[in-house]
Amino acid sequence: MTKILLIEDDATINGLIQEFLQDKGCCCTPAYSGTEGRLLVDMEKFELILLDLMIPGMSGQDLLEYIRAGLQTPVIVLSARTALEDKVELLGMGADDKATKALCLEMNNYIDAQQKAVLKSQEAERELKYTIACVSHDIRTPLTGAFGYIQLFEKTSDEKKQKKYGTIVRQKLMDLEQLLDELFLYTRLTGDAFPMEISKVRLLPLLCEVLNEFSLSFQEQEREPLLSFEDETIEVLGDKQQLRRVFRNLISNALAHGTGTLYIEQKGASLVFQNQVPEPEKLHPEWLFQRFYRTDMSRQGIHMPDLGFPLQESW
Repeated sequence: MTKILLIEDDATINGLIQEFLQDKGCCCTPAYSGTEGRLLVDMEKFELILLDLMIPGMSGQDLLEYIRAGLQTPVIVLSARTALEDKVELLGMGADDKATKALCLEMNNYIDAQQKAVLKSQEAERELKYTIACVSHDIRTPLTGAFGYIQLFEKTSDEKKQKKYGTIVRQKLMDLEQLLDELFLYTRLTGDAFPMEISKVRLLPLLCEVLNEFSLSFQEQEREPLLSFEDETIEVLGDKQQLRRVFRNLISNALAHGTGTLYIEQKGASLVFQNQVPEPEKLHPEWLFQRFYRTDMSRQGIHMPDLGFPLQESW
């Protein structure tokens, strides 16, 4: 087993390099300063030394000169100094260049991969905190309204008013249920914990099924969908149930926020949903896939937040 001395003061990088070397079957002894490195050089025998120049205590340059004064152990310098004159200087001081590039490239790739994994985890944690903050506010809105109408229901003996208040409470609770369902689905999708059942799916029949679910909504708004398929037999590989969800969300958004005809066009590998909006100048296309985005940022009136577009992006 190759015995390696690693002298690097950054604890994170030191730990990552140790993991990399141990995975390669090496025995790695860490040091976090030039002084500690010198003590280990005097006490033990190593087959390779990895030396960072920017270390506390005895400097990396001084330690390199000390090592070369009495030992022939190969030394690979870990440094951000890439200028040609710096490399020439280090080689003149005794740093080894044989097999350095391949090893350092592999170590750098390993460290980059690990750091990206850490950053991804931190980003996921920030996303979760942001989601909780947004949802906690939006959950209170329908709940507060529902409790208010329940109190009105209890205070009146008028059956018509009771029926009206009951309908309002039911709608607010349905809105809340929809938000929680979409939030749960979104967290599963972004957490890589959502299994997909992939099969061949014919787009046109599935789309027609979903459109039929919204037929009453189209009639109430005196609107209609207009379909144009270049190939009515086209099939795609996907999860049928999740494609159904995507179509529902897109159509629901078109009905809730759009006006006029909903155009759905298939051309080649694209399926495009298009509709007009009442105030296009208020839209920010770059924000459409952000969670809880709405044009009414002042939250006037009662509008449930929408996770539809972020769900489409996650799929």
